[in-house]
Amino acid sequence: ETPKLEMDCPPILDIPLEMANSVNTEVAVNTQENIQRMDEELGRERDYPLFLEHPHTSSPDEFTPEIHDQDNRREYQFQCPRAGLFQCSITGLVFRMEGEGEVLYRTVPWDRRLLAQSGKRPAGPLFKFTCLKTSVCQLHLPHCEIHSEGGCDFLSVAHVTDDDSMEFLRPHETTETHVILNINGFSKYGITKNMEAPVSPIRGLVLLFYQLPDDTNNSTLNVLLLPRNVDIDEVCKTRRRRNGDREKYIEINPNCRLTPDQEYTLSTDLTDEHHIDPKEAEFVDYDSYTNYMPTFLLRLKTVVEEVNLLLKEHDGPENERLWNRLVSLPASPTEVKST
Repeated sequence: ETPKLEMDCPPILDIPLEMANSVNTEVAVNTQENIQRMDEELGRERDYPLFLEHPHTSSPDEFTPEIHDQDNRREYQFQCPRAGLFQCSITGLVFRMEGEGEVLYRTVPWDRRLLAQSGKRPAGPLFKFTCLKTSVCQLHLPHCEIHSEGGCDFLSVAHVTDDDSMEFLRPHETTETHVILNINGFSKYGITKNMEAPVSPIRGLVLLFYQLPDDTNNSTLNVLLLPRNVDIDEVCKTRRRRNGDREKYIEINPNCRLTPDQEYTLSTDLTDEHHIDPKEAEFVDYDSYTNYMPTFLLRLKTVVEEVNLLLKEHDGPENERLWNRLVSLPASPTEVKST
């Protein structure tokens, strides 16, 4: 029997962006209004888990799948007890079930060349599904578009068969958080976007992975800019497989608004010796579903307990703060939950 594994990272809660402090200037008022608008667009459900908004359907029952290692990759198992709508607490996937049955699913790599031939690019992970009783009649795939920005109009679902042929399906419906597809069989499904679609902001994440101080007190904070519909658990698993126990996942509110192909800068208020590499970096959302490489590296030369991080658009307004967090850094492995 395949051993059951613990989940690396807990599901991310949709905590709203912090409001700017109000001061009696026109600039500050505009900044506060902008942040409030972003907060409303990024997630109106406030106290509920990520990807839970289905305004035109009944609320799904949330489940936590069993997790197994399969070919050195995570595989999720859902044992459905009855007909109904069910949401995975890790990936955000939603299944409409016609009856009881077992569903196995995991992420697999995209064939970027095959997508490009059809003028498409990834807009979410590619999931491989196996359903032993073919009892799934509808699939809800989480997207990261901000509905009011118009990006949802350019989404489609790639259906990849066992012989690796690919077709693109029109969604049955697109909600604020999911692309809904009626299905009668399983193989691989993933959200794609037209390569020629206009650039629009998406819901994003800032994930932090900290390499603990070495014998000379040098440490590194890896800052990853990712689309919000990545599989967080798979990100942690991949980072741990690459870097081992010397790197720790830092839990902090990661939600922000990011624009593809936009350059960003990361800054800090540290006075101790440090270096941020690179100075500017481009956010390329469709490169973010496989390798999970850091966008920025904050290299520290001394032991630091706290650091204030600020993410801004390169050459953007001076007072604009897309993401600003005070981060506590562990001095030893026992001070943070292991990834």
